[in-house]
Amino acid sequence: MNRPQALEPLNNPSDFLEMGLQIIKSDKPQLAVALVDKVLARHGKAQPWAGIASIIMNETVPEFHGFMLRDFIRNRTYRRAIERFAKDRVVLDIGTGSGLLAMMAARAGAAHVYACEVNPILAASAQSVVDANDLSDKITIYAKHSAKLDALSDLGGGVDLVVSEIFSDSLLSEGVLPSLDHARNHLCRPDAVMLPDQASIMVGLADFHGEPAHPETVEGFDVSRFQRHMNTVEHSAASNTKLSLRSEPAELFRFNFNMKTPQAQTGQNELILERREGHVQGVAQWIRLQFAPDLTYENQPGGDACLHWQINLIEAQSALPDNDNPIRVGGWYSKASPLIWCETTPP
Repeated sequence: MNRPQALEPLNNPSDFLEMGLQIIKSDKPQLAVALVDKVLARHGKAQPWAGIASIIMNETVPEFHGFMLRDFIRNRTYRRAIERFAKDRVVLDIGTGSGLLAMMAARAGAAHVYACEVNPILAASAQSVVDANDLSDKITIYAKHSAKLDALSDLGGGVDLVVSEIFSDSLLSEGVLPSLDHARNHLCRPDAVMLPDQASIMVGLADFHGEPAHPETVEGFDVSRFQRHMNTVEHSAASNTKLSLRSEPAELFRFNFNMKTPQAQTGQNELILERREGHVQGVAQWIRLQFAPDLTYENQPGGDACLHWQINLIEAQSALPDNDNPIRVGGWYSKASPLIWCETTPP
């Protein structure tokens, strides 16, 4: 019986790719980091080795992590907030990603920083970043969800400050509400502080200049029944010059993470927005994070090109007439699933 030849990832690029992707999809994907480090130690930045390493390392890591690191407005706002609140506190960084916020807290004088990351690949990389910055004695990283942490055995009895950046373009889709409620109830000391303090789902009437497209006919064929498989929300960069607000910005939902009472996990609201002059195609939705009354982050349309969170564009289900009538914007959420819609109001 012939046995399959053992893979030789250090010498054969195809074997390197195959083994790396196998490990990534196994129950110990963090071992792929060690494999990549070993291969690159031998081959350096030579191709195709460096390119294959990138394929492996990005297999399960969302692209937005790189955009986050380039969002200098986000980074500066978090740094200022952390410098204001972290000194002498025991800190928990939920969803640490690259480890950046944890390192900010350590540098700001935190008594100790605990950080958790559910993606084991990112957790391993965050550990290597922390080690490279000589902060491993001040930061402890756990490769698991914050809901799996224990205040006594993992966090030395509980934390005084929770720093989180588990916000999606819609604010809620990464599970921030249940995660922070769990942290408040099970991982924090009684007077712990949450950063950000508050977060809002912001909306405004908008003209997308035809960007969203959900065609009912294509090349003469009726494809309208396929629309149920299509995402009804389009996305735009905040700096997109084709996106024009047609109303004043409005707050649809606000969440206060420092309230002692449980955060509502579901809710509904509606606003009546007065339109500005110009065509209205639907609603633009973005987020606002408030760390203190004088310290906020917002990716409002018309913002800097570095802003990494996208604007969600929700097209009206039926065409909105070009008149002076206000428009009703509705919203509903349940934990990590928000919905937004708009419709005309009676004349």
